[in-house]
Amino acid sequence: MAEETTQETIKSSAKVDAAATTSQVIYCGPSLPAKYGLQKHTIFLGGLPDHVAKLVSEIPAIGMLIVPVESLVATTKALRRSGCVESASYKAIKNVFRKGV
Repeated sequence: MAEETTQETIKSSAKVDAAATTSQVIYCGPSLPAKYGLQKHTIFLGGLPDHVAKLVSEIPAIGMLIVPVESLVATTKALRRSGCVESASYKAIKNVFRKGV
């Protein structure tokens, strides 16, 4: 019985891991200078590359605009509304790169 439970747990964990590595996210922020390697509407599959993860840790607003692909339409609408978190994040990113990083 314990072995069956362990096998079920392993199968469940495998499903969760598979979902995490196959999920698609999209960056909805402004295109950054080429040296940063992050353009508007870049899609990532199975996690963020190291250079993008580093950018997110340095500029948290970038992480706010990396959303599941399914949320692209809603996020795009939110970017157009003044006062939304998404809109504020977009402006914050533009300001950071306008000043120079």
